[in-house]
Amino acid sequence: MRKLFIILFILLYLSTPSFAGGKEYIQSNIDYILSDPSFYGGKVSVYIKSLKTGEVLYDYNKDLSLAPASNMKIFTTATALYKLTDTFRFDTNIYGIASNGKVEGDLIIYSNGDPTHCIYFYKPPVKIFEDMAQKLYLQGIRIIEGDLIADDSFFDRNLRGKGWKDEYKFESYSAEISPLSLNENLVDIRVSPGKSYNLPAIITLFPPAGIFSIVNNAVTSHNDETISVIPVENSNKIIISGSIPADYSTMETYVNVHQPALYTASAFARILKNKGIKIKGQVRLIDLKKESYKRNDLVLLCSHKSPPLTQAIAYINKESDNLSAEMLLKTMGGIYNGYGTSENGSSIVKGFLGYIGTDVKSLTMADGSGLSHENRVTARIIVDLLTFMYRSEYRKSFMDSLSVAGVDGTLKKRLRGTAAKGNLKGKTGTLNGVSALSGYVTTSYGQSLVFSIVSNNVPEWAAKDGEDRIVGILAGCKKPVDR
Repeated sequence: MRKLFIILFILLYLSTPSFAGGKEYIQSNIDYILSDPSFYGGKVSVYIKSLKTGEVLYDYNKDLSLAPASNMKIFTTATALYKLTDTFRFDTNIYGIASNGKVEGDLIIYSNGDPTHCIYFYKPPVKIFEDMAQKLYLQGIRIIEGDLIADDSFFDRNLRGKGWKDEYKFESYSAEISPLSLNENLVDIRVSPGKSYNLPAIITLFPPAGIFSIVNNAVTSHNDETISVIPVENSNKIIISGSIPADYSTMETYVNVHQPALYTASAFARILKNKGIKIKGQVRLIDLKKESYKRNDLVLLCSHKSPPLTQAIAYINKESDNLSAEMLLKTMGGIYNGYGTSENGSSIVKGFLGYIGTDVKSLTMADGSGLSHENRVTARIIVDLLTFMYRSEYRKSFMDSLSVAGVDGTLKKRLRGTAAKGNLKGKTGTLNGVSALSGYVTTSYGQSLVFSIVSNNVPEWAAKDGEDRIVGILAGCKKPVDR
């Protein structure tokens, strides 16, 4: 009888969840999290593997195709890093024929999609254009006889991504896409009070460019600040109304610019003028039917190379910058398929995924950033890609581009006070009705895991809470997970 009691006690001891192995601990706790009524009615996919052995630690709907939101950036940046390599740099070039202090004919500004002309990389964001204007000045150039032409022929002129909702078009995260970019294709608007009451408010634009039409109906008053800034769709007309107190400092906001290439060239024209270089012609977009190869007949007068691709993808992944992701996708399409379109870029991504051996039948890639609701991926594809990058020669560059929980990027304010802080490296995703978190985490036992969590039609607060709790379980696991 005593032996039977001992045997039963041992069996009970081994079957108790609190004493189970790491894998059982993870499974039981995630099962409990996903049983919360907040997830009812939604679609959720969770897939977790050991990076050392490849053992599946948790699988819940791993092959369910869902909208991934900004987890789509993982596909864009990983493919670019592998195809273009970590030393790749974008070019911004100035072409013309100069002699005797003049550019005989037109001056052309051209880029293959450099997304770094923004404050994240340069302060001020116009710095590289100021540097190029200085180079032209030092060459003795004082007059441009013809036009300043914005050559945006490296990309198509689809300025918005496929499936982007109209409700997003005035939001900064939905800026228009062009190979010539400046200040994230936003213009900063600063409204200050006039010198006395009832006088018009003072409007300042940065970077200044000649393409804007400002309707200033704002006045200086005794009242509270009621300034409204309303852009007119498909134009660069901006209506500013309301009142600003006389003792107010400055109200600042931003507006998405229309035709970013023209905006960039127009800002460059102002810089040239300030430098002492006169443009006799106009600032305009290139005529794609007649002039797409015009720069081939000209001379490269000066050039700027961007920071390495590693810095660009860190900006995309850590800050979840949509514009840069879209530009990078089209750049890949232009370099490898001859024309910078989202479709051409997506074909490069799918080809890369096929190369690493994952099934792309469940992948629908409408854009490079994840802003489109038409994107569809599975948690398994995400984990397959993350696993490949972890084992590739670009492991460090890719992992360093991801947000670190509690430290930086879109994960800066999440998972503080948990074992995941400073440990989890991941990519977030947030869109109406969509939440995602995928990446790498090390357990308290010291084993490295790869995971993906994607939710559709789950309340955002519940999805984010669930993601954090799941990652907390993984990071806090103190028992071995590999058999």
